This record gives sequence, C-alpha cells and structure tokens, in this order.
Amino acid sequence: MILKITVVLCVLLITIEKSFGNNSLLFCKQAESVQQIGDDVFLSNKNISLIQGPSGKKGPKGSRGNIGPKGSQGPQGPIGQAGPIGPAGPLGPTGPAGPVGVVDYSRIERYVDNKQRTFTSCKEIKQSNSNAGNGLYDIKDDKGSVYRTYCDMTTGGGGWTLVASVHENFLAGKCTTGDRWSSEHGNNAAHPHGDGAWENVVTFGAPESASSDDYKNPGYFNMIATNVMIWHVPNNTPLESYKNNAFMMYHTTSGFLRNYGGNLQKLFKDHYPLRDRVYHKTSGNGPSTAIVWDKGSNSVMVTNTAPHVRGETDAGYIQFRAINHERGAFAICPGVRIKAGAGNVEHECIGGTSNHAESHRHCGDFASMDWDGYGAARGWSTTRQMVESVVMIFYR
Repeated sequence: MILKITVVLCVLLITIEKSFGNNSLLFCKQAESVQQIGDDVFLSNKNISLIQGPSGKKGPKGSRGNIGPKGSQGPQGPIGQAGPIGPAGPLGPTGPAGPVGVVDYSRIERYVDNKQRTFTSCKEIKQSNSNAGNGLYDIKDDKGSVYRTYCDMTTGGGGWTLVASVHENFLAGKCTTGDRWSSEHGNNAAHPHGDGAWENVVTFGAPESASSDDYKNPGYFNMIATNVMIWHVPNNTPLESYKNNAFMMYHTTSGFLRNYGGNLQKLFKDHYPLRDRVYHKTSGNGPSTAIVWDKGSNSVMVTNTAPHVRGETDAGYIQFRAINHERGAFAICPGVRIKAGAGNVEHECIGGTSNHAESHRHCGDFASMDWDGYGAARGWSTTRQMVESVVMIFYR
C-alpha cells in the first residue's frame, strides 16, 4: 500500500516538473534510474524516496475564517480614582432645646452721674435689654450683695426677681426640720414666735432648687420694689420649667409695697410682725391687695381651697398677716383675703408663729392644710395639688 502511494506521488511530481519547468526542482530520487519513454514515466526500482524541492510561489490569500469562541473573563482591573463630592443633603430636624443659660449681667456696667454701678434687679436688666429672656442672672444690689437668681422676663412686661420660695417638705412634721418659714424647733412656748424668717436677713437655699426646698436670697430684704408676684409650682420642677409647670400665677399692680418700705421683710418687721397670742382676729390682720391672674382664675383658687374655708375667704387677693381664733399669726394667704371676723386661717395661710394654743397641727410652713386628711380636698383640707406645690415669691 505504501509502495503504491509513493509511486503515485513520484509520477505526480515529475509531471508537475514537466508542466512548470525546472524551477520547481521537484523530482524523484531512486536507487537506480527513472526511465522516460515519450510522455510516460517508468520506475525501475520500488525503493523510492521524495526529496523536497525549492518553495513554490505564494498562493493567493484565503478567505476569512469564522469568529472563534469567546474567551474566559480576565482578572479585575485596579480601582479607579474617587469621583467628585456630591451635593449636600437636606437639613435634618431641629434638635431638642438646651438647658437654660446663665447671663452674667452683674458684669455689664454702665455709668450714671459718672458713677460706675451694676444692675440691682431683674427689672433693671429688662429695662437695659428688652430682649433679655427668662433664666438665671447675677444681681449685685445696692448693699453690695452679689447673688444669682431666677428672672421672669415675660410676664406682665417682665423684670420680676425671684426672692423666696416656701416649700413644705413634710406636712405631718409640724414645725420640724425644713420648716424654715415657721419654725424648726417645734410648737412650744419657749420658742413662741417662730424662727423669724419673714422679718430677719438670714438667707438659705438656691434658685435651682427653689421648687424642692425653701429659698430666700438677699433681694428679699435689700431690694426696693412696688409689687409682688406668686407662682404655685409643683414640687421638684426643674428650673427651666418653673413657668410652664406652674398651675397658678398672679401678681399685684397696686404698688402697695411703697407703703411698707419696699419689700416684705420691712412690711413684717416694721409694720406687721408675726407674734403668737398678741393680736386678735378682728383687728390684727394686715393689708390685702387685689391680684391680676397670669395663669388660673378665681374659680381655680376656690377649687383648691379647703371646702369649709371657702365661705371665710374671697379669691383674687393676697392677704398679709392673718390671725386665727386662737390668736396665732400666719404670714401670707396666697390668692385669697380673709373676710372680717373669720378665724380658721390656719387651713389656708402659710408661714408664721410656733406656739399655737389649739393644736401643734397648726404649726408648720403649710400650717394645717391637712386637717381632714392629706390632700383630701374635704372639710378643712386643701387639695393635693396645693400642698404638693411650692409658693414662689417675686418682686418688681
């Protein structure tokens, strides 16, 4: 089979050489000789091998083949450069309000008649800066005392200075520790007139804790004012919420303090001192003055008054020094005045003396507001809201 293929290829190569000349140089090499007779070629030996001749001419370009299959995915390239910063997003919601700030107006000085001085009241601060807001301020009074207190700069034109608060820490205690506006020494004859806080120049407490403890600053006895304002604020209210949480707020407009030395300390010390068993209910009561309501009303005051006392009082006033049947003296009746001849004032008025004849239960900062039960709002007892709220006193 191999011999036949070799012979055929050899004959083919010789035939090509005859057709294209000697340039192709393809030939059959044989062991012996190749005989050519005419146009025919005869091979005389079967052992034939092919010898490669010189390369032929380059053939024409073949047609384009089909597109091969898609190769596999190459490795990930390097990270490109960061793009430009995008536009700012919309504003977020407003955050919660911060705590009440402290404005040190004691350092803001002005000149009057070439004499340097500082602000002596919240009213003076408000007059110098109409934009001043509620909060803590430093005051330096005409006596040289520097103290920090709360100023209400919005009620009735503002300029109100907090000078005191009366807080009942334990109503059942009856003239025990914490009853600074009556007595911390019990109800006894050896200490009949109380501790004298309404008349003396002793200070205690702090404005930040005025709703959780008694408070009295130098303004109470040094400031010269014309009117007072009272707030009933629930116990333990934080300073920044004093005003919002107060359930009753009212102030005087008569300027009555001008007649009594300009403040309550002088009113009690020089005009209406608090003495046990000295005065009589028909002649010993001090002045009363009408109020303007800032929050609450006469009806709200009546609701918070002990039911048996409502017929003995008129809502819409503040009474100073009230005397009861047993001739005990009480300092302030907030929101009411005592009708002529009435003598059960211990169930409505606060502060006072400490040698009560009828019962030791008349003794204490909130006296006998719990006579028929703590916060019971029946008989001779006021509401729980009343006994669990501090009485704050302001000057202007």
